[in-house]
Amino acid sequence: MVLLSILSINERKYEIGVLRAMGMEQKKVALVLWIEIIIITCICFVLGMGAGRVLSQPISDMILHTESNSTHAGSTSLADRLEISTVIDEPLKINVFINIFTAIQIFVISIFMVSIAGIISIRQINKYEPLRILVGRD
Repeated sequence: MVLLSILSINERKYEIGVLRAMGMEQKKVALVLWIEIIIITCICFVLGMGAGRVLSQPISDMILHTESNSTHAGSTSLADRLEISTVIDEPLKINVFINIFTAIQIFVISIFMVSIAGIISIRQINKYEPLRILVGRD
């Protein structure tokens, strides 16, 4: 995550140099970049939770169905070899859900991890002087 954040900030190094050369303070540039990272994380969190909510139950049902079929097809237990009938209660459906507490925990952890990665990458860019960034443009 840190590597991706550093690469993203390095691609915007010239933009940061221009903002700094125009007089924007380091702290303000860092704050704007951090807020941008947080907003992107929030959008991705909402999209990911939505996709997870829509896709988790069908995938769970498919896995349960596949496991159930493979268990019956490849059964060579002692009871089968002795022709003893066994009754196994298998679930017909497993309900998949994430409660609000778990969702909040995931959100807080993701914000924490993204903040650490963002701070590391922003510190790397802020150690350069604005004119040095502008002169070293590739």
